[in-house]
Amino acid sequence: MKRISGYSFKVALCLWLLSLAAAGQDTIDVPLRLGAGAALYSPVAAVAGLYPRGAEINGFYDFNERITLAADGGFSSFIHENYNYRYENDGFYLRMGADYNLLNPLLARGRYYAGISLRYGLSLFSQKVPSIEYENYWGDYLTSGESSFHAAHFLEASPGIRAEIFNNFFIGWSVNVRLLVFSGTGKHLRAVDIPGFGNGSKPFSSGFNYYLSVRIPYRTKRVIYIKPVRETEGEETNPDRQTSGIGR
Repeated sequence: MKRISGYSFKVALCLWLLSLAAAGQDTIDVPLRLGAGAALYSPVAAVAGLYPRGAEINGFYDFNERITLAADGGFSSFIHENYNYRYENDGFYLRMGADYNLLNPLLARGRYYAGISLRYGLSLFSQKVPSIEYENYWGDYLTSGESSFHAAHFLEASPGIRAEIFNNFFIGWSVNVRLLVFSGTGKHLRAVDIPGFGNGSKPFSSGFNYYLSVRIPYRTKRVIYIKPVRETEGEETNPDRQTSGIGR
């Protein structure tokens, strides 16, 4: 029985290899890259006078022709003023995960990306309310809230595209959707802004970003791809249909 099973497996393997040969296959050389870059949204927001302000850098390492390991790190500062209080928040964040390229390597060739990124995020920040003004029947009062430190955790999914515009220089953009796993502040002390995440009063946040990066090839990988079989003109497409010579 074992001999029969082993023989059947060998026959199936041979048939599979023959089918690949029949379909036709070829190889391409794909450059695997490593590099670093920066996100553009925060600097543009700072120039425009918007909050939060900060900076973000990105690191990349191509694990293979489809998967890129990535890490993003940055800091941000957030200030919100109302008629009777002032809120301040600042901190650092780190996101780690991978990008998966949905493009066929034959099309991507290490130069183009259209796919989805998955990240785990950690945010370390402090928040305080330097001034709170309120009034009641007995008069006006001024108080403040002490600074407190927190750690928040979140997940991020980001579909996006990227392209090499000239040698080793890439530009791209992504849409970011984030899920807050743990706010670190409790139910009644939600942060107005969590660095790297966004509005801490809601479980979800979204946004977009533009990226510039330099990615240098560190080695080349040879990738095998299967070429589709093209039917010749006038070839019968139905394998079950047979043509008889009778009557000719």
